[in-house]
Amino acid sequence: MTRSVEAVDPALLIEAHQIVTKKRGTHDSSIILEGHFLERLEPEAILALQYRMLALANLVKGDTKSPWVIFEKGKDYRLVNETIFRAAAITPLIH
Repeated sequence: MTRSVEAVDPALLIEAHQIVTKKRGTHDSSIILEGHFLERLEPEAILALQYRMLALANLVKGDTKSPWVIFEKGKDYRLVNETIFRAAAITPLIH
């Protein structure tokens, strides 16, 4: 059964990315997000953030060239424009 993932405020997705990046390696990203947003958001909204972050990560880590992702030769990171976070927050997503 497929379900639609609710849209989230783009500022929340950007905040989620920043907090997960800051605390990378300390815990699983879902635990980091739950701990950070638990008092501010409903569980469904936290889950929506997790799904949207995963979808965005899959887009960015792929090898397909994209105008949204900048690959730097010899670097193990990729650069993305903030606009991609805004699109990832509101684009229809089904899981």
